[in-house]
This record gives sequence, structure tokens and C-alpha cells, in this order.
Amino acid sequence: MGQCTSPEYANVESPLRNVKLLKFNHTAKSISFDFTLHKPLDDNICVSLKIQRMSNGVSREIPFVPRIPDPCNVLLKHYRSVWVQLMSNIGVKRPDKCPIPAGNYSVKNFVFNSVEDGAFSIPMTGKIIIRTLLSEISTKKNIICVESVTTHSIK
Repeated sequence: MGQCTSPEYANVESPLRNVKLLKFNHTAKSISFDFTLHKPLDDNICVSLKIQRMSNGVSREIPFVPRIPDPCNVLLKHYRSVWVQLMSNIGVKRPDKCPIPAGNYSVKNFVFNSVEDGAFSIPMTGKIIIRTLLSEISTKKNIICVESVTTHSIK
């Protein structure tokens, strides 16, 4: 998890530092990282996810989750308990409110279920690159890109 490797995202910031992903037990993992938000996570920002399947040296990027405006309120509405828990762990002063202010944050040993991920399941197998992009709504300029690589299987 870290900087996006595709040349098209070369000038887009990846705010993550000191990323550590550890197996916690047979159903959970823990993650730790530091990051900086230079702009608040508010209704001027949208988020999108793109996936890229790697197969026999060939890859293709596919839009997976389209541009979702105001991701803080969307996550607060649909995933309230985990979002509030994560924001609290990060050190956000009001974890149950939006927007998330600009600033420096740290996540330390945030434990999450790594088995029951049906809501985030990707319907393909093999080596997958997942890119999370934050963009300004008014300009459509990508301001943050975070990439993770996983080997995925359909259960």
C-alpha cells in the first residue's frame, strides 16, 4: 500500500508513510500508517476506485467505483461504526462528524476483519492492483492516489 506506480499518477500525491500491515489472527489484520491531508475531506472532494488485473504481463485498468462526492458523509452514513472507529483511532477530534480537517494523522494497529469483505469483493481472480483516488470536484484534478496490490480469489 502506497504510492501509485502508473505513470499517469506520477504527479499525484500519496500521503501515506510508515505503512505496516500485519496478520492479527486467522480472521483479522492490523494496519498502521501516518498520513497528511493537505485539504479537508469535505463535500468538495470525491473518491473513486479503479482496479487493474495483471495477467500474463498484460494489464488493464477498469473503473470499479465511480466518482462518489463527499466520501466522508457517504462512509459515515453507510459504514458508520467502522468509519467512526477508524476516525477515532486516527485522532480526528470529532470522529462522528464531517468534514475531516486537513492535518497530520496516524493510524496505529487498527484491527479489521479480513475475511468477511463481501461489501468490497472484487469479482475476479489473480493479481489485482486497487487504486483509490481523491479528486477535487470542481477541477476533477486528482489530489491523492493510494495503491495496494493483492492476490484475489472469488469465494
